[in-house]
Amino acid sequence: MYYVIQENLFKEHHYQILIDIMDKYKFDYEIVKFRPFIHEIECMTKRKDIFCFGAASMAEAAKKYDWNPGSMLNDNHNFEVYAEKYGLENMLNGDGYIINFTDKLPIKDVEFFARPTKDSKVFAGQIFSQDAWKEYTKICNESDTVNVITEETKILISPLKHIQQEIRCWVVGGKVVTASSYKIGNRVIYTNYDDESFFVDFAQKMVDKYQVADAFVIDVCLCNDELKIVEVNNINSAGFYACNMEKLISALESHFN
Repeated sequence: MYYVIQENLFKEHHYQILIDIMDKYKFDYEIVKFRPFIHEIECMTKRKDIFCFGAASMAEAAKKYDWNPGSMLNDNHNFEVYAEKYGLENMLNGDGYIINFTDKLPIKDVEFFARPTKDSKVFAGQIFSQDAWKEYTKICNESDTVNVITEETKILISPLKHIQQEIRCWVVGGKVVTASSYKIGNRVIYTNYDDESFFVDFAQKMVDKYQVADAFVIDVCLCNDELKIVEVNNINSAGFYACNMEKLISALESHFN
């Protein structure tokens, strides 16, 4: 399999680990430039057996190149799809509301969490105050440069939660192959969690229920001493954190070859 890797995509350390693995095992790869405004990937190879690592916009653009497996991004990477499959009781934001971007807020809390229902990265999921949200939607609606968010863009609005730990799990072929913490309390902490069966087993239990793609990442958390799914993301554009890169690439090679 051939790997197309966007230039300087991830944090330097994790990006370099990926390149080092490519070189160590003599995988075929190419570091490419992505031109987001015209959705073109500057790629030299004519091969089609390609897996790509890049930004969300690159993963979207990659779908037009007839690569296999190419990009895993599909319509299942959507809270409205996978929350129903996993069960709202297993979702951190299962008590949230789905609205259009310009709809009136259904929540009166001073602060709340908001994110797009799709893994589109049109804006980052984050905490907003009521005033900040009004200002943000106003700017987006008035700006000619912001054309990826429309009035009909679906948004998940949810009350704030007290999250104790957040963990990302990489799934290939229906199996969790590696895991990493990325937040403990309010601190960003990247630690490999492959041996943390408490979290990995829960993630695998959820994966056994439903898989959005042949390969994806599922973020889980500990909230009020209960395990929940935070969200599901596209593996091509997910940050590596402290995953075991050798395990990840080996799983991709085994599954897609």
